[in-house]
Amino acid sequence: MTSYTPNEVRYKYTSATNRVAVFSEVYYPNGWKATVDGQPLDIFRADWTLRGALLPAGEHEIIMRFAPSSYKTGATVSLIASLLLLLALAAAVATSIIQRKGND
Repeated sequence: MTSYTPNEVRYKYTSATNRVAVFSEVYYPNGWKATVDGQPLDIFRADWTLRGALLPAGEHEIIMRFAPSSYKTGATVSLIASLLLLLALAAAVATSIIQRKGND
């Protein structure tokens, strides 16, 4: 392991043959994506609760990132709702200013 953060884990390895690796993190298919040297790597359930992967021979870097599509969807919905709220607030302020000028 060369780097660890809550949303990303990096590994480097060297192997003369293809190998199966079992990682000590919990298997959760709805968000974790893995790559080997930038190419997609399939992750499977190993030992019932852990992550496993078939690693190609050679010297490589594995990157596992937690990036669930539900997070992107939620962030987009939140952004749209915030923009609509700001637009409604601006409309309310503009209406209030227009009404005050009309009463003068």
